[in-house]
Amino acid sequence: MKWVEKVTVITGAGSGIGQVIAKHIAAKGGHLALVDMSEEGLQKTLESIKHFGGKYSTHCVNVSDVAQMEALPEAVIAVHRQIDVLFNNAGLTIDKSFADHSLADWQKIVGVNLWGVIYGYHFFLPYLEKRPEAHIATTSSMAGFLGFPKQSSYSLTKAGVRALNESLYAEYKFRHIHITSVHPGAIHTNLFNVASATAVDQEASREFFKKVKKFAKIKFIHFRHVNYNTRYISLIMSHKSTFKSLLIYVVKCFSGYVI
Repeated sequence: MKWVEKVTVITGAGSGIGQVIAKHIAAKGGHLALVDMSEEGLQKTLESIKHFGGKYSTHCVNVSDVAQMEALPEAVIAVHRQIDVLFNNAGLTIDKSFADHSLADWQKIVGVNLWGVIYGYHFFLPYLEKRPEAHIATTSSMAGFLGFPKQSSYSLTKAGVRALNESLYAEYKFRHIHITSVHPGAIHTNLFNVASATAVDQEASREFFKKVKKFAKIKFIHFRHVNYNTRYISLIMSHKSTFKSLLIYVVKCFSGYVI
């Protein structure tokens, strides 16, 4: 898939992976519908890409809100007239033991990380099916394979996302909609700061994530790529690459290129 004249919807586009993916797609001539809960984040992303000259729209949406997600595809169509790619990227975590999780914590994390993805698939698939070729990429995590301490809600939801991606990969493998499951390791984004702010012992949490951030400076290299119909992009650590090269790689896999 080439990006020129294609319309990509990115959730969680106001920061982190979503923001940088938006920059690279814009640089390749793609049009973008940027989705995030933060209007400020959306405007920062928009400001960083507008010089590329594509058609860009911003949509301040909470992906865990079913009514907002149901209305989102038509809002995108009203601006762009088509939808070719969906990047289910919005995610959230907290830094608490299972015992310290409240039911409200569980509802919040499951709402964003799992229901947000389900809503994305459910409401966008009818529009993607109308296109001659389409692609859905969804950000899971290495936590989708391994359960981490103080990350029970995050690990559960990312495992659920991985399983959902697996199912839809199998269902759409021989059709015109390609499914990709993305599994970042320790990537230095604002997710760490958000997690620390929720911790029972915030100071200990900040110290822990300082160590993780040092590790996150050593970026990914490992991946599994299944020809064009990409099944996994596993993002793990390597001393050879940078955050920028990681995201360029994701974009290239997403485009059907092989490095």
